Amino acid sequence: MRERGFTITELMIVVAIMGVLTAVATPSLSRWLTSIRMASATRDIASTLQLARVKAITQNTGIRINFDKYLAKSNPVFWLKLCGID
Repeated sequence: MRERGFTITELMIVVAIMGVLTAVATPSLSRWLTSIRMASATRDIASTLQLARVKAITQNTGIRINFDKYLAKSNPVFWLKLCGID
């Protein structure tokens, strides 16, 4: 009667194939993540500009937008902060 299972050779082939697939997929995943982050930052800027416009109209005053890179400690994108003009 034959034992059921995989041989060490079969397992090593599967591990090698997984390694090759991972090596091929990593650069494209990196480009995709960069693209997603850029789109997100663009939406954030557009949203903040729209918010500043609405606040300026409703408060009948000028609004200044500061791009502050030091507020983003974990992610190196520029954060936006609304400040009323004094």
